[in-house]
Amino acid sequence: MIDDIEKEELVSGHEFDKALEEFLSSHSDSDVVKTSETMICYREGETEYEMPEGILPAAYTFGSAELNLDGTDVLDEATHFKTSLHKYRSDAFFYLMFDQIEKAAFCNGELAQVFLYKKGRSKALIQESYEPNESGIYLDMSDLLGGLCPGDYFILLNNLAPVPSDTRFEQIGNNYRFCFSLLPDGGKVSHPRIRSMEVEREAGESVGMSGKLMLSLSISRALNMHDEFMAYCYDNSYCLMDKISVTKRNGSPAKRKIDFVFDSPFMWMPDRYLCLIAHNGEPFYKVSFELDCNGKAVCYGENIQKNLPDYALMNYLEVRKEYLSSWSMLRRVMGFASLKHKVMECFQAQVFDCLREDNGLFPITRNMNYVFIGEERAETQQVLDHFAYLLCQPKDFHYLDIEYLAEPKNAAELCGEMPDALDKCKEGIVCLTRIAPLLGGNGRAIYRFLKRKLDEGYCTFFIRATEAEAVQLFDIYPALRASFPKSNRIELGCYTPSDVAHTIQKSLENQQLYFSPKAERYLADLIMTLYRKGELNQWGQEEAERFLQESVFPYFQQRVLNLANVDEAERQTVYATIEPEDIRYETAEKDGLSYGQCMKELEAMVGLVDIKRHLAETFNHVRFNQLRKQIGLPNKEAGINHCVFIGSPGTGKTTVAKMMGKIYHAMGLLSKGEVIVTERSRIVGQYIGETEKNMQAILSQAQGNVLFIDEAYTLTADRDGKKDFGYRAIECLLTVLAQPKQDMIVILAGYEQEMLQMLDTNPGLKGRFPHVFRFADYSADELMQIARQLLAKGNYVLEGEAAEYLYSTICETVNVKGKNFSNARWIEQYVCHGIFPAMANRVLSHELPIDWETCRLIKKEDVESAYVRFKSISQSPVSRIGFRI
Repeated sequence: MIDDIEKEELVSGHEFDKALEEFLSSHSDSDVVKTSETMICYREGETEYEMPEGILPAAYTFGSAELNLDGTDVLDEATHFKTSLHKYRSDAFFYLMFDQIEKAAFCNGELAQVFLYKKGRSKALIQESYEPNESGIYLDMSDLLGGLCPGDYFILLNNLAPVPSDTRFEQIGNNYRFCFSLLPDGGKVSHPRIRSMEVEREAGESVGMSGKLMLSLSISRALNMHDEFMAYCYDNSYCLMDKISVTKRNGSPAKRKIDFVFDSPFMWMPDRYLCLIAHNGEPFYKVSFELDCNGKAVCYGENIQKNLPDYALMNYLEVRKEYLSSWSMLRRVMGFASLKHKVMECFQAQVFDCLREDNGLFPITRNMNYVFIGEERAETQQVLDHFAYLLCQPKDFHYLDIEYLAEPKNAAELCGEMPDALDKCKEGIVCLTRIAPLLGGNGRAIYRFLKRKLDEGYCTFFIRATEAEAVQLFDIYPALRASFPKSNRIELGCYTPSDVAHTIQKSLENQQLYFSPKAERYLADLIMTLYRKGELNQWGQEEAERFLQESVFPYFQQRVLNLANVDEAERQTVYATIEPEDIRYETAEKDGLSYGQCMKELEAMVGLVDIKRHLAETFNHVRFNQLRKQIGLPNKEAGINHCVFIGSPGTGKTTVAKMMGKIYHAMGLLSKGEVIVTERSRIVGQYIGETEKNMQAILSQAQGNVLFIDEAYTLTADRDGKKDFGYRAIECLLTVLAQPKQDMIVILAGYEQEMLQMLDTNPGLKGRFPHVFRFADYSADELMQIARQLLAKGNYVLEGEAAEYLYSTICETVNVKGKNFSNARWIEQYVCHGIFPAMANRVLSHELPIDWETCRLIKKEDVESAYVRFKSISQSPVSRIGFRI
């Protein structure tokens, strides 16, 4: 291979000399001021270089410099002073630029000189002289690229010096120089074969900690001076863990092994990782590896084909300046893996269009309208803005909140400010979010304005919607399917454990804080525990910030302030380092956010043993399918979760419904998780069409929530030809339940016999409610337990005789209870509206001394007084025999 390179260089050398002559002749004396400095011979190795003698100190200094070849700054230390000659040389550029130039006080119009040498050639390839001004020095060498050949070069500066802090330039005699190498184009050289690979952490560093990870590749030949390998390592959401360049150093032994040591500021969580490797600028190999909880890695490797998105990522997004800025900002945002992958796919399409244009064909016109399916997060708008720029580079990006803009300001308005907002969007990207009004009663009017803008074709449209909203949108407006093809519907997805960990670390970095190694490990274990419990589904940047504000910062501050003496040399480290004892997650748990907390509340309810077991099995099945999906295994989509609650009043039906809303929200199946309670009087209207309108309003309100219809059997109570308007409500409900994915759970509740009769009234109704839960009446022991919980919550204590009498009254009531006995509701009223007032009356009537014990102790006479009042409430009236007058 080296022989081939030398032959290519020999041929290219003649071409280069010709190009050099043309380049020099194109610069007339009017363009450049010539100088006649004294030339000396400087020997290095076997070559004597003709170069100016130079003077020190230099008359000019520069603060910044750039040697740019096709978008790569060769002066960037990350390249190890090497860059690859790109195959598209006709479109490339090659220039040298110095800026922030300062003139010395002794300077009297002297000139600065810039020389370009190729190592092994005695004479300079280029010699230019300048009298620098405020615009600096710019030397365009792009014309040389047609004949430029691989090899070692250096830039020599005479009477021009870098600032002392710039260590990239070395002093040689009285001049300064910068050495660099131009490598053979990776698209024209053969790549080594990868024989084996291995991934391991450094000794003492385990999974869940930041730091070093080494990828070792065994290759088919030894490295030589013409090889440069650049590796980018990403987590599963394309967060860049680290990038590293490997080249053969002068004098180092030739090896058939490449070691990439990634030193990442982010924690290496148990996750899948992707390492993309370029050889001399050409993407050629991909290594995928997965770290388990013990830090063990399983590796897979394959060549990168040009028709894969990975090639576009390495060849364009990570190296071209026109894309790198927006791409780097996009990949810094955690999560959104599907969206980032879509960017890579679109760049592959652009590559194909370039090939068509090179062969005289027009580029293919593609649909750029997209639907983004997922929950709105704090970072969503920023992410979609970067996405839009990378794909379309629009002049304008409009983010329109339909829910806000479409709200009528008066009775005459149907669509609020929405039409005006759309009309103001003349071009660019229009992103519509919170689209619920588009699916509601006035949605048709909003749709007409949207369709008109789509047909005009001046704007590209993005729509952000939940999964249920997206399904409903295309069901209501089938004409939109042509404007938003399935291939342009992107799921935003949930945060992975790595996303959560890295978001927390980034937020800390912004506060000039970091975790100690032990704290990183503790946090990793906590995150994985929450992940296995299904409690990370709703996490994003906002939740990560809340975690730090509520669960870390207060305890970190408290611990540091309690330190007695801190050594002055250690203060900065102590004040910036978070330890494991500063992380206390329990204080951050919120109702509706934590699956574990919601399940604890459900388990704490008295009785309901069979229902708790049934619900736990249902929830575990959903969470198990979610875990299979996250690790890439086939999984069954979440089934229908609508329920029928059968039971008497006061048996916990509404309370369980609230728990279900919170739990399904925590698992990501409901976007809000509240409970909307309704019944016949709110649904059924008096006139034709009023019931349908009421039902549509209730269903709109129930989006993302649990719709609880109490005494639902009353909707179908009329058996005479189904003339009752309640049947219209059932038909409206069935229309929504027939949709494949709904951001809603419907619960019908009522007495057992009546509810079973209701399900038989419509053939499609029973199949939409696969879960039937029977809420049994509470036993006397369970009612007594509820009573004790109420008393304990208010810090009341039962006297011994009072407790015995209370239990006996409960037993007596349960034995004679009627059909309408309200169970827990009755015991709550018995205690709160019977015993408590009776106790207050006793204490204040007898002018007893008011002390701690008097205000807590409930006596038997308090219970007796209360039971006289509440005994009749618990019993049904007894029917008398005979005639009634």
